[in-house]
Amino acid sequence: DQVDHQVDEDEHHGHHHQVGHHHRAIELVDAVDDDWDKFADFATYDAFTREWLSQARRVMKPSATIFVIGSYHNIFRVGAIMQDLGFWILNDIVWRKNNPMPNFRGRRFTNAHETMIWAARSQSDRNYTFHYDLLKSGNEDVQMRSDWFIPLCTGGERIKDGKGRKAHPTQKPEELLARIILSSSNPGDLVLDPFFGSGTTGAVAKRCCGQAVRAALSRHRARSGLCQSGAKPYRGCDPA
Repeated sequence: DQVDHQVDEDEHHGHHHQVGHHHRAIELVDAVDDDWDKFADFATYDAFTREWLSQARRVMKPSATIFVIGSYHNIFRVGAIMQDLGFWILNDIVWRKNNPMPNFRGRRFTNAHETMIWAARSQSDRNYTFHYDLLKSGNEDVQMRSDWFIPLCTGGERIKDGKGRKAHPTQKPEELLARIILSSSNPGDLVLDPFFGSGTTGAVAKRCCGQAVRAALSRHRARSGLCQSGAKPYRGCDPA
């Protein structure tokens, strides 16, 4: 099946010498240090990124678009690979966080944003879905800008494990996913998130579009995500 919209929370930051965001003697932040986020070198990360983006592009309808969310660790490499593969970048969108994690050692600017790349399948695919008027009407009749001021996922929205710890290190806020999905999807569309993670994309897509295609990377992530989305696993995903 081809999909109408893709949301890719590319949680893989490509850490190798900077594993777990521990920049030697510089700073230590609460971030991703799971095994799935560790790569031997940039070449290994680039090969991984090229493969999943190629498969994502393969299943996109001509009217589909893709959002890829990343940080300064990886988004520039991702963008270059997307252009090499033939994606046509429509916008880069800055997600500004009004409650970012502080920079504890004062050696860098507080990292208060992530970058989203929004792209069509190719330059020739010009009939992509985009609800300009809907976004404008929900923004006090002002054009929706490419900088979005949305807080981090906290409080009751944050999914916790049995020990009260956050179940996924990069869970995105529902407000962010809702704006993405509503901007470029229609009721009944298939929404694909290759990195299902906490399941926020599936939960929001189910409310906005009625259905979503999902893919989880591990049984632990599948359990967390299915708990939120209330949906059955996608194809080979076994949450047991």
